Amino acid sequence: RQTDRQTLTSVWSDCLQHLKMTHQREPSNLYVNRNDRPDIVVFDAQQGCDIELDISVAHPWAQHVISQAAQKDGVAAATREAKKSEKYARERDVWSLPSNCIPLVFEHFGRWGSEAAQFLHRLSLQSIDEDGRKNSRDAKTFWRRCMSVALQRCNASVISRKLARLGHSKIFKVDSSFVRS
Repeated sequence: RQTDRQTLTSVWSDCLQHLKMTHQREPSNLYVNRNDRPDIVVFDAQQGCDIELDISVAHPWAQHVISQAAQKDGVAAATREAKKSEKYARERDVWSLPSNCIPLVFEHFGRWGSEAAQFLHRLSLQSIDEDGRKNSRDAKTFWRRCMSVALQRCNASVISRKLARLGHSKIFKVDSSFVRS
């Protein structure tokens, strides 16, 4: 799970860097007396505030959502988003957090949470090509594909590790450079 989040954090960071948005990955000592930290903090001069991004991967086969996920697409992501939003609301009161903590949730099978899709859409509106023209549709398509490929690479890595633990490493082997690149 940690690898999935780190891989997706890296791709989101690349997207932000491409847009020339100042940001920091996993900032330490952001809050006193608080152990967790956001995956990325975006320093947004236009909005005049920071945006905290919390990236995670939800599992549709998890016990608490599997029966609902079988009936309705996107339940795992929506459930994780709701839990994280609830957590942020509680922490805002206790730790005086900014109100703009955004959960960027993906499901293992590729489904995007609504907050992640909306955030990518907002970022894509800021994309400008080499000729100085707005390029939101191409940017959105490109970064959506990058995120999706990164998630599937993580899935391949999980399957490969699981098979290796079961002693089936010769049946299915994933080139590690493919998984990490």
